[in-house]
Amino acid sequence: MNDFDIEQIRNRAVIAAITHDETRVWLLNDDSQHPVFRLSRKEPDHVHVRQAQAHHGHASEIGEVDYFHEIADILENASTVVLLGHGTGKANAADRFEQHVREHHKLVAMKIAVSSNVNIPAMGDADIVTRARREWKASVELS
Repeated sequence: MNDFDIEQIRNRAVIAAITHDETRVWLLNDDSQHPVFRLSRKEPDHVHVRQAQAHHGHASEIGEVDYFHEIADILENASTVVLLGHGTGKANAADRFEQHVREHHKLVAMKIAVSSNVNIPAMGDADIVTRARREWKASVELS
């Protein structure tokens, strides 16, 4: 896990933008637009992948469970999570993470208040935070 003081997010609402390679976490109710935490996915060493597996996208799943466990360990300290992902279907790491926590980290799954699909690679930190806050506000107004 990256060097990070978990107290920064303990019992606080957070935004988590999850991609295949990285997760960034911001405080939802904070004026800062800089992530309080970044977690880079670590690829396991010495993994042999057949060419057919890599061609069909299965190579991207190697190391994913460990990555998702690390994210869940962090987010279980938050009070509420606004989850943002990129892509559709199996290409959306946040959707796969959400499915993973429903099966393996039920406490974290219960904390996900909003889940949305945005174009994370095309957005800067400020854009992601603004979009997440808009999604959060809309969900609160609907409930």
